[in-house]
Formats: sequence, C-alpha cells, structure tokens
Amino acid sequence: PHSEQEDWSKQMNTVVAVENELKHGMTPRQKTVLDYVRDYIELHEYSPSMREISDNCDIHLSGVARVLNSLEKRRRISRLYGVSRSLVVLD
Repeated sequence: PHSEQEDWSKQMNTVVAVENELKHGMTPRQKTVLDYVRDYIELHEYSPSMREISDNCDIHLSGVARVLNSLEKRRRISRLYGVSRSLVVLD
C-alpha cells in the first residue's frame, strides 16, 4: 500500500512533467538526453552510443531507446537504423 504522501508526490511529479512538456515540447528526461547528445557531438564530432547516454544520463538502456524514439518522432533528432553513432540533432 502506498501512503497518501507518496501518491501526492507522484501526482505532483506528473503535473510538473506535463507542464515542462507543454512549455518546452519535451519532458525533462528528453531535454537531458538531447542536451547530452548535443554536447557530446560538439566535443567528439560523432554521437554517443546508447550505453554512453545511459551511463551519463542515469537512464536504463530501454529508457534511452524510448527517449530517442520520442525525440525522433518530435523531429528533434535523426538517426540511421542499424548504424551505430548516427544520431544527428536537428535543432
């Protein structure tokens, strides 16, 4: 059983995430990943691996895949499937 405090906290986190998404067109996690990818490419001149994104953004690999899919749907990134390190930031 969850406490009322935990339920309230989850609801507030959801409200904040929705407000951020409406304001910026991205969730905080999407923004974190996009900023990391952008900075990594600027520094290294190629994109990070999914493992590097996972490790540096503290997101499980499956979460990285979901975030990259959503960023691609929002046309914030582009990538070539089956080609490693092919992320391109579009904005």
